Amino acid sequence: MSWFKIPNVHEVKLCGDRKTKIESEPWGDFFWYWSVKLQRREEPRVQDILKAAEGRWMYKPVRLRLEIDKPPVDFRLAIYTHPTLVGIRREYLFPDSLTPPLIRGIFEWTFRAELNNHLYNIVLATLPGDRIYIDLKTKHRFTGSLEVLYCAS
Repeated sequence: MSWFKIPNVHEVKLCGDRKTKIESEPWGDFFWYWSVKLQRREEPRVQDILKAAEGRWMYKPVRLRLEIDKPPVDFRLAIYTHPTLVGIRREYLFPDSLTPPLIRGIFEWTFRAELNNHLYNIVLATLPGDRIYIDLKTKHRFTGSLEVLYCAS
């Protein structure tokens, strides 16, 4: 049994839910944490798999607006591709989607950054069936909102 409560992972259906409140929860003795799972509703079809195998364009852009009341906050983005598309080499973020430089994590699909401003726009290149996790962590309590500004279906 863990000595601290694992925070909730909020779920948002892309192209369905538009705005989610951010209210951090205590994580251990020293941190505040908030996590969300964004998921594309559709599953990849055979046509999608064939298009991806041919290297054809099939991304569906998603523009997110992330607002935080008390920066700085550690930001982590992880994108998990549907198992039928996992072998496809791809990009995850459109250029200039975050002001601070993103640091690619240990894996190809993870990114980290320190958010020092109150407002960010993030543009993701998504595929059918993608699961996108955003984690925010810091040493002080924070609130804010995550809003889906644009979602190509």
